[in-house]
Amino acid sequence: MKAIFYSINGRIFLIPIIALMALIVAGLASIHMIANITLQEHQARARAVTEAATKIVEFFENKASSGEMSQEAAQSAAKDVLRAIRYDGNEYVIARGVDGVIVVNGLFKKREGTPSLDNKDANGVLFSRDMIKEAEAGGGFNYYDWPKKPHTPPIRKATYSKLTDGWKWVVGSGVYLDEVDAATWAGAIKIGWVTGIVALLTFVVAFWLGRRITRPVLQLTEATHRLAEGEATVAIPGVDRQDEIGTLAQAIEILKEKSTEASRLADAQERLKANAAVERQAEMRKLADGFETSVKRVVDAVTEVWAPTPAHKCIVNLPSTVEHSTPNIFADMIEWMHRKLARRDAIVLSVHPHNDRGTGTAAAEFAVMAGADRLEGCLFGNGERTG
Repeated sequence: MKAIFYSINGRIFLIPIIALMALIVAGLASIHMIANITLQEHQARARAVTEAATKIVEFFENKASSGEMSQEAAQSAAKDVLRAIRYDGNEYVIARGVDGVIVVNGLFKKREGTPSLDNKDANGVLFSRDMIKEAEAGGGFNYYDWPKKPHTPPIRKATYSKLTDGWKWVVGSGVYLDEVDAATWAGAIKIGWVTGIVALLTFVVAFWLGRRITRPVLQLTEATHRLAEGEATVAIPGVDRQDEIGTLAQAIEILKEKSTEASRLADAQERLKANAAVERQAEMRKLADGFETSVKRVVDAVTEVWAPTPAHKCIVNLPSTVEHSTPNIFADMIEWMHRKLARRDAIVLSVHPHNDRGTGTAAAEFAVMAGADRLEGCLFGNGERTG
């Protein structure tokens, strides 16, 4: 995955990718803001209605405490007013005592007088107790799931509750949050469309720019590869361009000219090296032949005086001191001596390999295969000096 962004196209595409990520973050923040604003708006309506209803109850509480109305008449009047409140279609007000007994239910009057402390929503939340707790704390929201109509799926609901001063009624009103979810989804879809369109346009522009940049670069790359393979006649594209790619093409053109000249010089140098190697090899062969011939001459002179016989042989020992040559070259020397020595049948041809370069065993084996009769020396260790 990381290798994708090593190319020019990949790095150009980083721009729309980063822009898309920024748009997504901004979109999510906008969706969150829409959800919060919509939720606050709905909750504000529930709170305003609850506070207004609380003021109404307190108005009748004051009537009863001042003696203008009996408490029974004042409470009855307060209940009638609360039952009549409607907003947002069919939202209503409910009031209960701190003991949980429902005093007013604006939508279901038959539930008045029933206890509610143990009422639970679909998730087991004791929402009535939460309402009383929030009201006693000075007023606040609690959240639970409750169906809009009987025998329908429960929907998330937010209720604001407040406690009256005199009768200690917990007055509350709630709003369903499905509209908040709907508004959030609508905003999310809209933002998603905008983000998608902007991202698509950005990617199209990035792709177009990438092609405009990478196509001549790839052409230059191909020309450079052909030049590297020795095709000196390859044409360098883009030399006439006035941008950075043209500058690169002009540099490659100069490189082509220099490379052609360097190739010519290299060929001439290789020819000189080859001729020198041939001459050096001939000189070395001449020197080796002369050395081998001189050694043979000495051995032949000694055996001529010594006069060994097949019954009483002499031992001629040929060492590989400090392994000056590789095992195959040493074996060639032994074979040459084996074939050229005079009175070979009266000579025990002995070899003395060293192990200075770790090839003592190989030199010994090759020498025996080349004609040696006897083996002495150091096959292990590091020559006879360390032994």
